[in-house]
Amino acid sequence: MMAIMNDDHETSELIVSLSEMLHYSFKNTSEKIPLSDEIQWTINYINIMSRRFEGVFDTKIEIPNELLIYKVPKFFLQPIVENSILHGFEGMSGGGILRLSAERLEDTIIRYAE
Repeated sequence: MMAIMNDDHETSELIVSLSEMLHYSFKNTSEKIPLSDEIQWTINYINIMSRRFEGVFDTKIEIPNELLIYKVPKFFLQPIVENSILHGFEGMSGGGILRLSAERLEDTIIRYAE
């Protein structure tokens, strides 16, 4: 609230992202959730990390819409996104691209971060 009153939009956006991440973590108690929900959590995580690594990387999410309804384990994307950011962009000052994609192979959803 103070961030909004002080016209600090960046801080208020980070607070909203963190709030949505916490809500997701506590709300979704089932083992599997729609990929669309997992992507939204991941976008919030990337939003926070991109502020931490200001100007180091841009993000491209290339996941086909038809995969969004499939159920995946909770935090299905988080480990590869976190590792990509923390280890892939270490020591960089800019120009990085985090590309997140997925495809369906029979009954399996395969995720990629490059």
